[in-house]
Amino acid sequence: MENDTSSEGRDNAYLGAWRGGVVAPPAALTGTPMVRAWRPPGAPPLDTPSHPAIGISEALGAGELEGAEPPRSGAGGAGAPNLDTNGTTQSGVPSGTALFRPRWLTLGQYRHGTAEELKRLALWHTVHGKRRRNFVKKARSLVTCGQFARFKRCGRCGVVDGDSVRVEVACDLRSCPTCARRRADVFRARLETSWRTGVRPRKMGLYFLTFTLRYDPTDPADLSVEGLRRRKKVVRDAVGFVWKKCLKPNGRAMAIAVEVSPRGAVHIHALFHGYRPDVRVLRETYQFRAGDSPFVNCKYVQKPAKAIRELAKYMMKASSPKNLRLLRGGRGEFIDPILAARAEVAFSGDRLFECLGAWRGVDDDEDLPAAAPIACAHCGSRAWKEETGAIRTLLQELPPEWIPRFGRAGPVRKKHHRQSEGEHSHV
Repeated sequence: MENDTSSEGRDNAYLGAWRGGVVAPPAALTGTPMVRAWRPPGAPPLDTPSHPAIGISEALGAGELEGAEPPRSGAGGAGAPNLDTNGTTQSGVPSGTALFRPRWLTLGQYRHGTAEELKRLALWHTVHGKRRRNFVKKARSLVTCGQFARFKRCGRCGVVDGDSVRVEVACDLRSCPTCARRRADVFRARLETSWRTGVRPRKMGLYFLTFTLRYDPTDPADLSVEGLRRRKKVVRDAVGFVWKKCLKPNGRAMAIAVEVSPRGAVHIHALFHGYRPDVRVLRETYQFRAGDSPFVNCKYVQKPAKAIRELAKYMMKASSPKNLRLLRGGRGEFIDPILAARAEVAFSGDRLFECLGAWRGVDDDEDLPAAAPIACAHCGSRAWKEETGAIRTLLQELPPEWIPRFGRAGPVRKKHHRQSEGEHSHV
């Protein structure tokens, strides 16, 4: 009985220290995130009533093994091969419905809605001076971005070479689906090349990490431009601290992508190449900077190519413009245009992706060179004419299995032009 009393006292003392911010909050090793709520006096710290969690669900698994030794049971100090982490969360449950949700729109409707909100934010009080004029100009470019394509047509039979078609993008906004898709394709190609050609020590593996910051989807302050900017700064600073203290000493490289979900959650997805991380240390280090947000998820990657594709798609949540149905005017699921415009202003000047360690420089935003066509597959002619036309009209000449590719509008850059010519003369 004496032991029970002393144990209860220790529990109460630990709980008081936790609430006072002295120690990190305890967390369950498995299961779904729980809501921290009121507990009766003397209850164990993990004895929590079940409520819906605030935030987003954990990231899905990212594939199968390649190039590293599989983790062994008990490795990494987590006590089990499963690196999934869950913690206690927010005190209380949102009192109302979320302010934002995914919208079912056409690409044109999404562009016009986002552009109008960008103009409103720029012309009122959110931005000033040169940045204001820049956002107004970018809003106009967003409406027309991705409507034209440049391509090569056979000079004899007039057949369009599908591999030479590049949908022209111009606004370079994070909220623009075609511009974001172009940058994601470039990033994916460069990271896959770096992974294939880079050093892969046997005892190192690839891990998919997710860092989530608590927020209230019903609070207008959390979903304002200032709220999004504040939460982005907190989660980015916390992940940078985790890299410096935990991951960099035990790994080679990391690539991160900051995402805003359709409900307004600001979180980071990352690929880490190194030794198996201790998930408890990751969570405690993350909470040291992020506060009471113990959502840290870590999964061992078995298919690196699939994991890289997963990371590349985490930008603004929107249907991929590679879907021909969208390019033809069909509907898809998009983030709310108002939230997209707010995130655009809040994240202005930040990179869509960032690479650290051995992968530094992989996030270069230069377009990849396109191979010039050699001979027409229809008539064998080597005479080509370069043209520019509306993508809606061009789709009628392209096969149904054609996959859209994207490139910056304007003339081809000299560096890439010389490289393409060198490849052509070599062939």
